[in-house]
Amino acid sequence: MDNPVVLCIIALNVVIALMGFYLAWRIWQVKQVLSVTVRNLTVWERSTHRVLNPEVTPQNILMGRNGIAALRSHYAQLQHQIEQLQRILGVVLVGLRLLQPKRRRCRRSLRL
Repeated sequence: MDNPVVLCIIALNVVIALMGFYLAWRIWQVKQVLSVTVRNLTVWERSTHRVLNPEVTPQNILMGRNGIAALRSHYAQLQHQIEQLQRILGVVLVGLRLLQPKRRRCRRSLRL
């Protein structure tokens, strides 16, 4: 046992064993974190599936979807009416501009 080579080998084996224990402990910690993460993700997935499942979608969400579709349709109709009104106002403004110089001429001739 007094042989330095034997002591060096034993010391090296102890260091390797300690490194192995440390590595195993770190792997066990990572496993614990991953287990908690998997558990949380599973709970989250189940909850979102329950809420967003089309077969059991709450009535309020369906009513909201139908309401949004109706609003979009109504908005498209209003947009079309606004375009028509803009065209009509454009024609009226052109007509007013054509009539305006004639009125000025008539007033000027009456003043003279």
